[in-house]
Amino acid sequence: MKKQFLITLLLSLLATTGMAQKFLDFYRGGKIVSSIAVSGIDKAQYEGYADKRSIDFYHNGENFHHALVSSIDSIKVFDEGKPPLVYLCIVGFNQELYEKPFGVLANSTEKQFRQFVNGLSRKDGTLLYYAVDHALDMLKKETFVTPLTSVNLITFTDGLDQGSLMMNSSYGTDEQYLNAVSNRIKNTTVNGLPLTAYSLGLRGSDVSDYDLFQRNLTRLASAQDKAFEVSSMSAVQSRLQDISNQIISISNKQTISLKIPGQSNGTKIRFTFDGGSATNSDLYIEGTFNLSDRSLRNITYRGLKAESGTTVQGKQDGIFVTFTFTGLQRRDGNGLIPTNNIRQYYQSANTTTWQRNSEFTPGNNTQTTITHSGAVILLVLDCSSSLGKQFSSMQSYANNFISDVADNAAPYDNSRPFGNRPKGSVEVYVVNGVEFSMVKVEGGTFQMGSPDDDSDAFSDERPQHQVTLSDYYIGETEVTQKLWRVVMGSNPSHFVAGYPQRPVELVSRNDCLEFIEKLNALTGKKFRLPTEAEWEFAARGGNKSKGYKYSGSDDIDDVAWYRNNSRDETHDVATKAPNELGLYDMSGNVWEWCQDWYGSYSSEAQTNPTGPSSGSYRVIRGGSWYYNARICRVSDRGNGTSSYRNYDLGLRLAL
Repeated sequence: MKKQFLITLLLSLLATTGMAQKFLDFYRGGKIVSSIAVSGIDKAQYEGYADKRSIDFYHNGENFHHALVSSIDSIKVFDEGKPPLVYLCIVGFNQELYEKPFGVLANSTEKQFRQFVNGLSRKDGTLLYYAVDHALDMLKKETFVTPLTSVNLITFTDGLDQGSLMMNSSYGTDEQYLNAVSNRIKNTTVNGLPLTAYSLGLRGSDVSDYDLFQRNLTRLASAQDKAFEVSSMSAVQSRLQDISNQIISISNKQTISLKIPGQSNGTKIRFTFDGGSATNSDLYIEGTFNLSDRSLRNITYRGLKAESGTTVQGKQDGIFVTFTFTGLQRRDGNGLIPTNNIRQYYQSANTTTWQRNSEFTPGNNTQTTITHSGAVILLVLDCSSSLGKQFSSMQSYANNFISDVADNAAPYDNSRPFGNRPKGSVEVYVVNGVEFSMVKVEGGTFQMGSPDDDSDAFSDERPQHQVTLSDYYIGETEVTQKLWRVVMGSNPSHFVAGYPQRPVELVSRNDCLEFIEKLNALTGKKFRLPTEAEWEFAARGGNKSKGYKYSGSDDIDDVAWYRNNSRDETHDVATKAPNELGLYDMSGNVWEWCQDWYGSYSSEAQTNPTGPSSGSYRVIRGGSWYYNARICRVSDRGNGTSSYRNYDLGLRLAL
């Protein structure tokens, strides 16, 4: 009834006038999971039944956003301009420029930025000054109506400038152009905020003028301490991590509530956040408990900034008192304040010894929310051929930077084009801020396995036989490392460079079942591994199948990462073309576990088969980055024990 009332209220809000500048924020677990402009909504329609109830939003007759009611706790109207968001623009340069215009950076949108970085290629030439100049032009033309707390320019180069004077005839020498760009950096403001410009330089072997190389770094930074000469590509990764931490720290404020038993009057209370003891922590909050009004007074913040001041009023609940500290940020700009290892200590008024409260645990005694503020980021990347083999490392580290910021940015709905898919064909789920999609596969009948005249087929693909399946859902992509991490708390994968959107691997079938059990506990659903028949039917394109050899094409390079193109590693999911059902990577990238025991096929027609009743091995399907094209065919079969793990073995969900 509560959610029915919520939807009724929403529809009545949309029917009112004067909503042109308002936004709808959708909350789950106290966090915004999506936000859409009311001015872009022509109609909202509530439909469905039981746990499939949904709200569909329409613009110009097209269904552009679909929200499951079961995934929403509340909806609020935001009417102070756009929600505070992170905006990212990327400019790559060599003998030409490559632009990714400004867009919102969040978990739901990072893929498009990462794909742009992955699509950059090396060429001769280094339009360094011209690239930065052009990036500043793009910044000047952009309008940001959201509240901002930082505006950042990050330039990476491995050398000098070669060719900028050919692109801008206003300057006669490199020095003149460099000075002009340097002055622009120092004088640029956005919404009253100065530009913070970082420059990272990895000196290439062909750079002989070291003084000019250093001048480039210094003048392309907004201050001396923002210019970094690095000695290796791994140092580039470290610096980018530092910069992302600073942006995250500035752009996010935390509210942390801590619950403890009431103490005697005058007792000192100290909360440490870095896992340290009361005497060796560099990150803590300390105050003196006042019994008369249950407050914490004379508060000091070590290594922290706060808006909650030197006195915080406690909220009593039985013997417990909860103190809420607001507007918290780290002074060192090292990202968010860690909350998974908070410790509480107390010191009685007549002692000098700190005593740890062993009953205080972060999971039971703390509550944290994050207030996101807006940030603007310009990322200017050197793509010159002088980078050589290090170019792919640069791409990975740039993508890591993008993912780090996205993970800590305000969640954002990028208005996925649901109207382009058959209505009801996609279910979208959000777990701890990470979104994943399940595609509906309408039941049907197909020929499973390979015919006798298929020269590529192996013996275990025969006999070909008729299989009939009921409706089911299957994962749009393989389970990503990001989703695995937020469910399991760790990432077992081998290929972790630029990890978030790569498929998880090095997982046994037993590991997968544990992951699914925890995922089901978080979502209240009944996710599972697909049966082998379900897997093959979906890989073939279901009832929309065009009879391709690989999942979505007869040209394997269109749809799969395999031995000839993978460079011996996994790749981000959904970077090759999908098959007829909109499913990605069912050929190649990583093998995928199925439910069934591995065994011989029967020639008899079957309905919803689940494979043999027992066996020594479990089925895996799809081939991987390591194998040739023959192994990536939709009918090929593999197997492994339930405890088997490998660098090219992951999973896809079914429901």
